Amino acid sequence: MNQGQISFTINQTSNRTRARRGVLITPHGTYRTPLLVKPLSADSDQGMAWTSGLRVKLAHHEHELKRAGGLPGLLHWPGSLIVASGSSDVFNNGHAFKLDQKGIHYVGDEKEAFLSPEVSVREAAVSGADIAIALSDCPPYYSSYDHLKKHTEQNNRWMKRAAQAHDRQNVALFGVIEGGGLKELRQISIDFVTQLGFAGYVIGGLTRDVALPEASRLIQEVVPRLPAEAPRLLERVGDEELLSVAINSGVDILLASPDADLRRLQQRLSQINANF
Repeated sequence: MNQGQISFTINQTSNRTRARRGVLITPHGTYRTPLLVKPLSADSDQGMAWTSGLRVKLAHHEHELKRAGGLPGLLHWPGSLIVASGSSDVFNNGHAFKLDQKGIHYVGDEKEAFLSPEVSVREAAVSGADIAIALSDCPPYYSSYDHLKKHTEQNNRWMKRAAQAHDRQNVALFGVIEGGGLKELRQISIDFVTQLGFAGYVIGGLTRDVALPEASRLIQEVVPRLPAEAPRLLERVGDEELLSVAINSGVDILLASPDADLRRLQQRLSQINANF
C-alpha cells in the first residue's frame, strides 16, 4: 500500500494467530513490522520515534520548527517521526479543556492551545512528521450509550475534516477509530472512517482506566475489521500482555507509553518474533 510518502507491505501472516510481518517504508527509514516505537527525546537514536502534537505546540513556535526543518532538525536526529494529535494528552492528563464542534481548547500549566483537525494536520507536517495521527474525539470509555454515540458521530466529522485538510504528498495521515467499548458504535466508526482513504488506522479510545481484559476484548474485535492492506496502530502501550494481544490480533505499529519499561516491551516483541 502506498499513500502520502510511506509504503506498507505484508510479507507473512501467522498460521496460529492474526499476527502479520511486514515492511514499512518512510522518507527517513525502512522498518520491519510489528514495530515498537519509543517516545521521542533529545537522546533518541536513529530509528522511528513518536511525540504528541500538543507537546510540540506548547514547547515550540511554528516559525521555529519551519526554520529548523521540524523536530528532527532541532534535535539533530535523522529518524522517522510519528506525531500523535494530542487528543490522548488532553483527555488523560487532568488539565482543563473545552470541547466543541470546532476542536479542543486546552488550558494547561499557564499555557493554552487550540487543536482542530485542520490545525493538527498542518502542524504535524511542520513538525517534520512522516506519519500524523488525526485529531480524535475521545470520550471516557465507560460513558453512556447516548454520550458515546454523540462523540462517535463528532469523531467521524473530525476524521472527514482531517482527510479534507490533508496534503497527501507531505505527510501520511492515519485515521482514528472510536466508539468506546460498544461493538455497534465501533462498527459505525469503522464503516465511516475506513471510507476516507487514510494511510493507516488507529484503535483509539483506550484510556488509562480500561483494564487489560477489556482492552484485549476490544482490540480482538476491532482490528480484524480494519482494511488488511493498511497498517494498524495502537497508542500508549505500556503492558507486555497488551503488546502480545495487539500483535496477535494484527496490530503492526505500537507506540510505547512515555512511562513504559522499553526493555521489557522489546523483550516481549523479540519473543513473539522468535515464535512467529
